[in-house]
Amino acid sequence: MHNLVLFCKSYIGDLKRFERLWNSLEKHNPEKIPFYACVPESDLEIFKTTISNANLINWVTDQDVVEVSPGGSIAFYESLDGRLSQQIIKAEAWRLIDCQNYVCFDSDSVVIRDLSTADFIAPNGDPYTVMHQHKCFLEQA
Repeated sequence: MHNLVLFCKSYIGDLKRFERLWNSLEKHNPEKIPFYACVPESDLEIFKTTISNANLINWVTDQDVVEVSPGGSIAFYESLDGRLSQQIIKAEAWRLIDCQNYVCFDSDSVVIRDLSTADFIAPNGDPYTVMHQHKCFLEQA
């Protein structure tokens, strides 16, 4: 079991953005923290053939995640809006990935400096989290 993995949920519409993320991770992941990518089963082959060094990515599909989720239904999952269904995958991926902690990246993320486990896990083993009030968003609403 890995203490930490990096994870990204993507789909064919974000292929170019995902490719940019992957290129930045290859460059800035000196510890070789395992990277998992989750895409719809129908998109998997094009991701594997388009992305350089795709063999270094641990690929899973949306369907794999839904199948291990209690009460998961592929038909129900596929009926959802993409913005909602991706949140389900991000929240349920831990059931499929052999890890204690994972950092979830969006496809449009870019890593701009070397990252390490210490950036995400405290010396005592607790994972860091980022929280804020969204006060500016609430004021606008």
